[in-house]
Amino acid sequence: MTNKLVSIVLPTYNRAAFLEDAFNSISTQQYAHWELIIVDDGSTDNTSDIVAAFEQRTANKVTYIKQENQGPAVARNTGIAVATGEFIAFYDSDDIWLPHHLQQSVHILEEHKDVSWVYGACQRQIKETSEVIQESTFYSDGKPNLLFNLKTKTTGKLHIIDDTHAALLQITDGIDSGLQNSVLKREIFDVISIPEFRIGEDRLFIAMALKSGFTLAFHDDIHVLYMVHGGNISDTNSKEENIQKRINVTQQLIDCYEKTPDYIKNLNRAELTAIKHKLASEYFWIMGYALQWQNGYKDDAIQSFKKGISYRPFHWKFWKTYLVSILKK
Repeated sequence: MTNKLVSIVLPTYNRAAFLEDAFNSISTQQYAHWELIIVDDGSTDNTSDIVAAFEQRTANKVTYIKQENQGPAVARNTGIAVATGEFIAFYDSDDIWLPHHLQQSVHILEEHKDVSWVYGACQRQIKETSEVIQESTFYSDGKPNLLFNLKTKTTGKLHIIDDTHAALLQITDGIDSGLQNSVLKREIFDVISIPEFRIGEDRLFIAMALKSGFTLAFHDDIHVLYMVHGGNISDTNSKEENIQKRINVTQQLIDCYEKTPDYIKNLNRAELTAIKHKLASEYFWIMGYALQWQNGYKDDAIQSFKKGISYRPFHWKFWKTYLVSILKK
């Protein structure tokens, strides 16, 4: 087994209550040759005290950086800039890595030299109760996600993606990867960097890696416990009751989709069309109908409907819903 260094980049913002579990998870990794880079993105709680205590009890190198709040993408890029490892792993401070995450991932990257990025599945749980709400992010209602329809070189649970349609799937449905469940070779960051959006940057970065020619592989095993709680900023938190917060998050995700062609210059026609359809759906059904119209923001909904139609002007279902809404309003 290799003894190459893994640089773990952990961005955090007012997550002091989660850090002890995070540090325990990292400390109990079966692969022990790691350094930890904590980027405190402007916390106002006692994060620095908890980090200092952890530094005292671990033999591994810990680097603590505090910066003004700029979002997780900027924080990750700050960490990458000082990382010295050959492999980069990202820890989300409110999640839990299972003990085999680093060891299995590093082993795959060493055994398969053509693979630059490997990721495992997450299990989604309610933080407060540990209730499992999704056994594996690779499966929905017990059925494999579209990820498994891609052409892959398969060995046991390992699937090495070998399909030019992977970037298209990432745009339309996602390939079920994230940064928190991945280990990457540092060479990726010599070519591309994480876009500095607050929401959606990981989705865009995955598409950028695929279109840059890097080979991704997924391991059909649970690597991470993804904790759903009130502090989640991700659009995946469907239990969030603050509608305005969900509207803001959705708008940030839309902004990221709209800028995608600026970051990926070699998108083909199908991929560009898929982005337009994604934007149409996000504006019309997610933002306009589900979040604004259903919650009484009628005028805002009408504007979002128009935006959606502008990206897909010949979609009759949009026009039907739009005209009915105008009449009702």
